[in-house]
Amino acid sequence: GQPVPPRAVFAYRPSQLSVPGTPVAGMTVGFDFPVSYEWDAAHETWDRSIFGHTDLLASGVQEAPRNVVVLLVHYQGGAGVEGSEAQLVGSGDAVVFTGGHRITTWWSRDDPARPVSLRDQSGNVVRLTPGQTWVELAPIGTAVTTP
Repeated sequence: GQPVPPRAVFAYRPSQLSVPGTPVAGMTVGFDFPVSYEWDAAHETWDRSIFGHTDLLASGVQEAPRNVVVLLVHYQGGAGVEGSEAQLVGSGDAVVFTGGHRITTWWSRDDPARPVSLRDQSGNVVRLTPGQTWVELAPIGTAVTTP
């Protein structure tokens, strides 16, 4: 039969809608292993680097998603501990990077069978740019900085 695409995990923005938030040139997630993204306006992607080096696929192509969602989460068993798990039921702070902008966000999820909801500080659903989305699960208290 004909393949059926999976249900969308996030809400996406029609192309005619402007991108909310604050324009940024890039950002760093302050993991023990620094992960950075630089906005590539020409391709409308976030070029990913890790340990200060370009993050490349085995094919040599740059990892460059259209959206980066950073969820600040509690790790059952402790952050960075082998076997620990991110707790993705509940709520917490998040930061969304889409369309060259940073949006301060709140995530929530009350049922593990349902997707995470992302809302801005006014309670509006945050809409991402259609395309590949990376979700970084950062321990609560991790700095997410922009240059």
